[in-house]
Amino acid sequence: MSEEHEPAPPQDPAEPVLDEPGPPAPSEPAGAMSFFTGLPRWAVGAAGVAALLLLVLGGWLLYVGLGDFLVVLLLSLITAYLLDPLIDRFEASGWQRGIAIIVCLALFLAAVGVTVLLIVPYVVNEIGQLTGRMDQYVEQTADWVHRLQIWLTERTGVPIELGLSELIRRIPELAKGVPSDALDPVKAVVGWAFGSTLQVVNMIVQWSLYPIFVFFFLRDFDGIKASVFELLPFRARAVVLKHYVEIDLKIAAFIRGQVLVALVLAVLYSLGLLVFTDIDLALLIGVMAGLLFVVPYLGTILGVALGTLMAVLKFGLSFQILQVWIVFAVIQGFEGAVLTPKIVGDSVGLHPVAVMVSLLVGASLFGIFGMLLAVPLAASLAVVGVTALAWYKGTDWFQQGREDAPTGADLP
Repeated sequence: MSEEHEPAPPQDPAEPVLDEPGPPAPSEPAGAMSFFTGLPRWAVGAAGVAALLLLVLGGWLLYVGLGDFLVVLLLSLITAYLLDPLIDRFEASGWQRGIAIIVCLALFLAAVGVTVLLIVPYVVNEIGQLTGRMDQYVEQTADWVHRLQIWLTERTGVPIELGLSELIRRIPELAKGVPSDALDPVKAVVGWAFGSTLQVVNMIVQWSLYPIFVFFFLRDFDGIKASVFELLPFRARAVVLKHYVEIDLKIAAFIRGQVLVALVLAVLYSLGLLVFTDIDLALLIGVMAGLLFVVPYLGTILGVALGTLMAVLKFGLSFQILQVWIVFAVIQGFEGAVLTPKIVGDSVGLHPVAVMVSLLVGASLFGIFGMLLAVPLAASLAVVGVTALAWYKGTDWFQQGREDAPTGADLP
């Protein structure tokens, strides 16, 4: 059944023409990439490649130019990220921001100082005792290797000479050529301090800048961000702001969550190794394994390796090795099932394989600093990459032939 419509009256040329709402033309990239409208496709691609190269070059220049100061600068930035929400709460309750920063920073440094003063004497004492028992451990290891050779020979019927037992027994003899002070951790540190005045002065200068960097990051970072943002062209500000907010949320959630998880793991690993094993340096290994978890997988791998080594040195191939593995396995399972999902969540949104690849690339390029920055940088690139991919899929070139094209489900 059809209806007849009256013809529309002629449009007055003086009146503006109101277009019917409809889907945007494919040739006009819409949404987050709209500020690229009017630019050739090759120019957009070249701009993206240039931005990536500038990012890598800038990171390399910072790594080379700052040297040892990069550690202080990076830790200062991480500390500022951790303290910023607390300071914002103080400021919202009526405190001046400068006073809130000084109070919070002083409490934080005091807590760190007390923790170090409690742990360091115990660790130094443990290292000293381990050094005194080293001859005994060396002799035990040589005997275990010799018994292993006998066992393999009896089982295979072939004389097997590993050649390690004699070498292990010679370790104390070879160690006699090392100055005795070098084997004592306290004397070694004192000797290094008084024997290299320039290094000590350099270290004092570096770490004296740490609270200063943290203070200015907390006080001036918002102003610096606003000043840089005002330099952007108006047409790009909405897109940059959207991406900055998303990236900032991801990085902040990852850093705060990962540091909190690392602190909890340091306590759990230390307690687990102290209570359920009898290995030497249990506290040091537990604290180190937990704190290094700020780099995913690094702390656990290193903790298992060192814990196994200490168990082998003291007890040989015994049940103590299995106890060390059980401690790490149980706590790591608790971390994966409870801690990380509750504290960190899926803050970076990266596949585990992407996390591991980013860590390997960061370690290859910039060492431990690259590993620390790898996951946040990969998450940032992922945010920008999602927008770039959406823009690419909305272009005429990509959409041409869509009606007759097969989909991924058609793959065999």
